[in-house]
This record gives sequence, C-alpha cells and structure tokens, in this order.
Amino acid sequence: MTSAPTADTWSAVAGDVYEAAALLDLALGPAAIRGFHDAVVRAGERHDVFVVDRVPRLAYRRDRDGPVLDHLRRDPGAVAAIRDLSRIDRDRRLPDGFLLGVDEPEYVEPVTRLAYVDRTGRWRDEYVRDIADAAEAAGVAWAHRGPPVRVSAICPPAADHVEVACWLASDIWFPWTFPYEGDGAAYRDNRALARLNGGRFNDFLTDVRAACAAAGGRFEAYVSAGTDADGFIDLDAERPAP
Repeated sequence: MTSAPTADTWSAVAGDVYEAAALLDLALGPAAIRGFHDAVVRAGERHDVFVVDRVPRLAYRRDRDGPVLDHLRRDPGAVAAIRDLSRIDRDRRLPDGFLLGVDEPEYVEPVTRLAYVDRTGRWRDEYVRDIADAAEAAGVAWAHRGPPVRVSAICPPAADHVEVACWLASDIWFPWTFPYEGDGAAYRDNRALARLNGGRFNDFLTDVRAACAAAGGRFEAYVSAGTDADGFIDLDAERPAP
C-alpha cells in the first residue's frame, strides 16, 4: 500500500539525477530533425513536463501568445532571431526555429507541472519554474536553482549529429529517494508523488522515444536502481537496500 505523501520525501541536492538523450545524424536532413524537435516540444506541453513558458529575448509569453511552436509559425522574425540566440549551432546546420538549442535561462524559461506537499501539509499540483522554489515551499533540502526539467540540444562544430538530451534536477520523480539529510538509515517512501510526477515523465519519455525512432535516430537513457531496463522510471520498484 502506498503511503500518503509528506513534505520530506524528496530533495534537490544532487544536481542532475537522470539523463536521457536522442541522437540524430545530420544526414537525416532538416525535415526529419525539425519534425523530431517539434514532436518533443509538443510532448513536453501535452504531458506538462517541459513547457516553454517565456522566451524574453523574443518577447514571447505563453499566457499571451499561445504555444511556442504556433507562435513561431506566425512570426518569421522570431524564427530568425533564434539563430542569434543559439550557442550550439554557430555554423547553422540545424533547421530554422530549433528552439531546443537555446537553453540558457535568460533565453528560454520552461515550467514543469509538479505535485508535492508544502511545509504546511497542503497539497500542491502546479507549474514550477525553479526547483528550489518548490523545495523551499515543501521544506526539503536543495542545493541549486534551475528548472525541474531541462531539454537541450548539443551539436559541436565537428559533430555529424545533434544530441537532444533531457535532465531531471531532483528525485521527486522516483518512488524511493535517498536520505541526504538525517541519519540516512533508510530510503524515503516517495511513491505517492512519483505516481503523479514520474508517471507524467514516463508518458513524455514514451513520446520522445517514438518520435526519435520515427525520425531515424537512436535513443539512450541512464539506467539506475530507480529505472527499468529501458530507462523509464520504475514506479513499481521495491525499496532499495540501505
């Protein structure tokens, strides 16, 4: 039986605790690569895992302008401006409007829907821009600021491929979490929150893997005690040994 969530079953002190990546050869062509890019952005919105909320340098705001891909299609000038913002594609080998290459916080500001319990015992299920803000509200340990989920592209000048990677910035997604504070005698039971947060992330990852395969790319995921053999968060995992 899954216990009720409490405010001390997770933390954000270990930096990136998970990574998955899709690798696409540039030889696949702009249409395949842009199609994958758009599928990832749409999946992030659909599952509330990675939602582009603001792009200040483009004067974009989701609450006013709607979903970012729709906005870019209506505004060719914004598409052109992305070229000047991106630091991963100086020689311009990626398709126009490749927003995932612009992950610096002053450029793209994503939000993620997270379920957690705050320090007063109140249940929250809300969009979070900075994982430290959620951790402070929950009264749990944190050691860094930044979005709960990062999705970004890497395309070095000499590379023949683009890598689109996803990182998780806390253990709130996992059913059992490591006790960074306290006596560390046993893993904490975070199953109630993981069912919601980890479930949404697994749905997002399913769509990303499918889009990667459809584009002709290859997918790699970090496999650990908290994941299954395919890199999905194992929501049915047994409590790890101390």
